Amino acid sequence: MTIQEAAKCIGKSEATIRRWIKQGKLESTLIDGKYDIAESALDAYTKSDLYTDNAYTKTELDQLRRQNDEMHRQLSDQKERIEKLEGQLENERLRYDTSAERHDMIVMQMTRQMSDQQRLLEHYQEPFYKRWFRKKRSPDEEAR
Repeated sequence: MTIQEAAKCIGKSEATIRRWIKQGKLESTLIDGKYDIAESALDAYTKSDLYTDNAYTKTELDQLRRQNDEMHRQLSDQKERIEKLEGQLENERLRYDTSAERHDMIVMQMTRQMSDQQRLLEHYQEPFYKRWFRKKRSPDEEAR
């Protein structure tokens, strides 16, 4: 039987069968560059202690299940934490957007106030009483 047939027969991968052959766990014959595995050799290996040593004991399986359950719980906790942090991030984004809008509004108001003040300054006229009662300067004082 070929490596492919042996793998299908016992439900293992071809790589596993090749590894067993190289490790000397499974007897085979090399013919024209291809391995030939006797059915009796495959049956003998699958019933041997070497084959069953690869399987987990009940205690080991229980321990693996407990580890799996613990990892599943940790994963759930991390997912909850991620959801909480995403909520906080969204709140911060909203707060930032609100503060940016508020900042823009304040800048626009200040710009309007400054342009209003500038218009007032451009159209400012001295009160009439100051113009009427202004002290006249002599030509010497104006030259200075």
